Amino acid sequence: MNNGDLQLLPTRKKGFRLGSFLGENTSLSIALVVFVVLVVVWGVLQLMTNKTISSIERIDDQLADIHARRDKNQEEKLLNFERQVHATETLLSSHTVWVNGLREVQKLIEPRVTFLSLSADATKRTYVFHAVADSYSTVAKQIASFYRSDVMSDVTLDKVGLAGNGRVEFTMKLVFQPNHFLLKKASHE
Repeated sequence: MNNGDLQLLPTRKKGFRLGSFLGENTSLSIALVVFVVLVVVWGVLQLMTNKTISSIERIDDQLADIHARRDKNQEEKLLNFERQVHATETLLSSHTVWVNGLREVQKLIEPRVTFLSLSADATKRTYVFHAVADSYSTVAKQIASFYRSDVMSDVTLDKVGLAGNGRVEFTMKLVFQPNHFLLKKASHE
């Protein structure tokens, strides 16, 4: 074909090589690859950010809708009911403890002793009472009765003296053991 004919297609085929496409500058090649990777990562992060923001806006709208539909009067009634139930539980458990404590004291009272007043403090675990008895020996028996009890940790006779009617007036303080005011769990056996 060298006789003057025009050759339109090359006779030799060239292969594509990345090195020849980018040239011999490898730093530029690495920078271009890093740039493309960063653009792709930025695009992915931008897409995820937009998706998250729209999800937050949707949840925020749902919360606003719930807030608008709630019945505040009913909520206040429920909160009040919860406080009343808690107060009732405290009162009932305290009542049980006081009743049991009074039963223990009642079992130990001498028949010839009459209470005039009684005050009790569950936090201090004490009963303080003012009473009258027919004699000093009855007061002594009363003190001994309380000392024999295993629920008492201390018995104090604060005042003792003769009343105008010939009876003996006295004031006594009873301190109970720490575990006395603990509620005992009912066994389900």
